[in-house]
Amino acid sequence: MSESSTTINVIGVGLPRTGTSSLKTALEILLSQPCYHIIETMTKNQYDVDRWQKLFNEARKTNPNEMVIHRGLNEILNGYASVTDIPACGFYRELMTVYPYSKFVLTIRDKNDWLSSLRQTILPKTSHSHTLVVEKVKHILGLDARFVKMAFDSLTFAFRKGEIDFDDDAVLLECFDEYNELVVESIPSSRLLIHKLGDGWEPLYNSTSLLFIGADLPRTGTTSMEEALEISHSQPCDHVTEIVTKKHCDVSKWQTQFDEAFNTTFDETMIHRGLGEMLDGYVALSGVSACAFYRELMIIYLNAKVILTVCDKNAWFSSGRRVEIMSETLTSLLVIGAGLPRTGTTSMKKALEIIYNQPCYHGYELVTRKQCDIAKWQMLVDEVRTTRSEGKIHKCLSEILDCYVGVTDAQSCAFYRELMSTYPDSKVVLTVRDKNDWLASFRQVVMPKSDDPRKIHMDEGKRRAGIPIELDILLTDSLKLAFQKEDIDFDDDAMLLECYEKYIKALQENIPSERLLVHRFGDGWEPLCRFLNVDVPANISYPEANNQSDLQRLRELIKKCGSIKEVARMHPRII
Repeated sequence: MSESSTTINVIGVGLPRTGTSSLKTALEILLSQPCYHIIETMTKNQYDVDRWQKLFNEARKTNPNEMVIHRGLNEILNGYASVTDIPACGFYRELMTVYPYSKFVLTIRDKNDWLSSLRQTILPKTSHSHTLVVEKVKHILGLDARFVKMAFDSLTFAFRKGEIDFDDDAVLLECFDEYNELVVESIPSSRLLIHKLGDGWEPLYNSTSLLFIGADLPRTGTTSMEEALEISHSQPCDHVTEIVTKKHCDVSKWQTQFDEAFNTTFDETMIHRGLGEMLDGYVALSGVSACAFYRELMIIYLNAKVILTVCDKNAWFSSGRRVEIMSETLTSLLVIGAGLPRTGTTSMKKALEIIYNQPCYHGYELVTRKQCDIAKWQMLVDEVRTTRSEGKIHKCLSEILDCYVGVTDAQSCAFYRELMSTYPDSKVVLTVRDKNDWLASFRQVVMPKSDDPRKIHMDEGKRRAGIPIELDILLTDSLKLAFQKEDIDFDDDAMLLECYEKYIKALQENIPSERLLVHRFGDGWEPLCRFLNVDVPANISYPEANNQSDLQRLRELIKKCGSIKEVARMHPRII
């Protein structure tokens, strides 16, 4: 199976006349290797007709031999980087198993347009005069009864029907709908792209598998290479920082790969499968993991290009030593952003990440990468409300914020007291804005009144985007905790404005001035950097994030990609 898993990268599961020939051409351009299409059986590999027929005969048995089918698919598709159209599209379930690292592209079009195109080209009704033309074309191309049977069996198998009246338009339209629905239900969304006629290059280009392998040693520019690849391809690049900041669970997975590789009788298939699972959704891999496994990665991703970043060896050694020393003395959380939502917390997050070149925790983490943290924060809310065990609270905060240089947004303003106690050397930044501007923005973006018609649409949109209702509960509980008021009527504007003013006043009164910075809209870099005792970033404007144009762009991407998680994966710089 290890060989089979290295061949096919993309499987086109669209029915004939949905743009499969265009997809074949596009994939051959993208992957620089041939794509298998039914045209292959007509022009180059006519002997494949019998091989496909053998697979259909086996698949229709009461107890088909899966190994025979898998082996047959692998033999037919050997040497191809992708496949589309019949006869292969009906075998999408089997292909999913044979090629576990492949991505799927479902080409679709309006069903009535599809039927019309089908009738005009490959499948006119038997009583239609156009049938004579099709028969003549078949004769010229040398397509005998064997080919015709195989083609009809391909469609019958794809539609999962025993018998089909191909002259019945209503039956074909029903089959078209059922086939597409079943494909969407059967293939994980992370492996499937629905490509409509006219979608063009961008969604297809972003759905392909690993394109670049950074076979470079640490401290040779791997972080810069990671950022460059993410910017140029608008997709994430896996790097050791992913493990440190987002995917702690991958530590044990990478260790499993190393343990297996060190084994004198290592299982190549196991290594390939493990690497494929960890790198699913990434356009590239850079850093220490890539340089250790570049040989294996080149086998798994035949079309990936290898980038080797280098620098002067003495400078490299010196840099490595500095990082080693820094890692031994690296402090924990440095900045607590105590500003309420819609006071510039996203801009502050990005500003801190620019200053420290390390991640800052924000509410977006809860919806894009770490939804598992919602329950942890809720547990903290409940703990503060009840037993208030400081040891338990500090431990949980440390676990959630491990490897983050800062924290901002709703959760940090709710727990700023506990955070200051947990991280005694940290500084507090309170972002503020005009209270009426804050309320207007809060109503428009975060929490409309319950009788506002926009609230229904907003709630529906959040569910469609994959944002759980538990996050809404956490938000209201966090605000109650921040405002130190359990009986808040969130529909009462006057009460919210009063809570806003009291919250800001309480922070200014209770936090020592040398530990607190009040940062207003428009203050920019200078006061922030002076407070944190760092240099102002050269030639970089202070971030202005999460404004109305950003939010509109985000809504459009969610609609296009299906969920906010998918947006974060495909457009990592947006969030």
